[in-house]
Amino acid sequence: MKKQLLIMTVCICALIGALSQADNAESGSGGIVFKNVNIIPMNEETVLKNCSVFVAKGKIEVIGKFEDLKIPESTKIIDAENKYLVPGFSDMHVHIEHADERILFLANGVTLVRNMWGSVSLLKEIEEIHKKRLPCPEIYTTGPLIDGKGAYWRGSFIIEDPNKVAPAIKQMKADGFNAIKVYDKLSKEVYMEIIKTAKEINIPVMGHVPIAVGLKTVIHSGQKSIEHFNGYPAFDYYIDNDLVDLTVKSGIWNCPTLVVFYKFKDMDKLQRQTIEEIKYVNRDLVKKWKYATGYNPPMNRYKKLLKVLFDNGARIVAGTDTGNPFVIAGFSLHEELQYMNEAGLTPYQVLLTTTKNAAEMLGYERRLGTIEKGKDADLVLLDKNPLEDIKNTKTIAGVMVKGVWLPKELLQSMLAEVAERNK
Repeated sequence: MKKQLLIMTVCICALIGALSQADNAESGSGGIVFKNVNIIPMNEETVLKNCSVFVAKGKIEVIGKFEDLKIPESTKIIDAENKYLVPGFSDMHVHIEHADERILFLANGVTLVRNMWGSVSLLKEIEEIHKKRLPCPEIYTTGPLIDGKGAYWRGSFIIEDPNKVAPAIKQMKADGFNAIKVYDKLSKEVYMEIIKTAKEINIPVMGHVPIAVGLKTVIHSGQKSIEHFNGYPAFDYYIDNDLVDLTVKSGIWNCPTLVVFYKFKDMDKLQRQTIEEIKYVNRDLVKKWKYATGYNPPMNRYKKLLKVLFDNGARIVAGTDTGNPFVIAGFSLHEELQYMNEAGLTPYQVLLTTTKNAAEMLGYERRLGTIEKGKDADLVLLDKNPLEDIKNTKTIAGVMVKGVWLPKELLQSMLAEVAERNK
C-alpha cells in the first residue's frame, strides 16, 4: 500500500538536533526506579499493584516492593503512584519518510517499529543513531519492495528472472536488512525462488500475497507475515473454517492495518477538516496528501476477519501503514488499537498485538514485549489503566527507551520543535 519510496528530506542531523534535549532526560547514573506503580506485565492478564521497577544500564533489574529494593543512593526515583507501567508499544507496519517521525513515535509510546520498505540510506541512518546513542525507536526493516512486471509503485526492486533472485536476496541480507518484502506482481516462479533462497540464508519473507501465487500457497510457503489481510476472501456469508484452520496451524502472522483503510474511506472529509496532529508532518508530505483519492473499503469485512482469526488463535500484530495520507506516525497507532477494540478484541487482547505479539513475530521475545527481569527497559508510563479503556494508551506520562527516561514535559517540548520546523 506504499505509494512510493519518498526521498528523506531531513538528514540525521535533524534528528540529532531534535533529540539533543534527551541530555536532560536522565538515565540516572545509579539507575531509575518507578516507585509504587501498577504494572501491566503482558505475560498474563493482570495488574501488579503498587510495585516498583528498578532499571539500570538499559535493563529491568528488579521488580518488587519499594521497601525491599536494594538500590544505589544515586538512583533517580520516579513517583508513579496510581499510574500504570506497560511495555513499549510497537507499530508493525510503517514507512519511514522523515527523521522527525522518530520523535512522533516516541511521544506516542512507540519504542519499536517494523519498516516495510527499506533502503541502504536508512541502514546508514540507523547505524548513525546507534553510534550517537540517541533515544529512538528500535527500527526493524525489510529491504526494498520486490515486485514483478507491471509493478504498482515506482522505485520497486523488479525481478522477473528466477535466476536473478539468489544474488539479490543474498545482497539484501549482506547489506543488513532484517527481512525481505514481496509484493503483488511477482510471478510464481520468482516468488518460490525468493522463499527457497530466504530459507537457505535464514532471512524471513514478509509482505503481500502475489496474485499469481495465491493465499494458500503463500501460507504453506513459510512466509512470515501477510499485510492488510491481503489475499483473504470476505467472510460475509460464511466463514471459511478450512482457511482459518490453515492460517492458525501455519503460524503465519497477520497485520491488519485497519487505520489506513479508514483513512482512505474518509479521505474527502480528512482533506477538508483541520487535523491537530498535521502540524507535526513534513510540509512536502502534506502537499502530496491533498491529491490523494479515497475509496470505500469493506471495513466490516476486515473487522469480522480480524475477530474470527484472533478468536481461533491466529497470530495478529498491530500496524498502521504510516506514510500513507493522514496516517500520522505514532498517533495513528492509538487509532489502530481503538479500531481493533471496536472489532471485538478486548483491551488486553489489543495490547498483546502491540507488545508481546510484536516481539514474538520479530524474534525479540527474550528481551522485549513484556515487563520482566532482564528485559530491555522499553516502557510506557500511563496516567490511566488501558485494560479499562484502550483509549487510555494515549494518557502518556512518560516513555523509557533503552533505559533513557523521557518525561511528558520533554516529549511535549520535542513535539513543539517538530511543529515549529514544519510551519
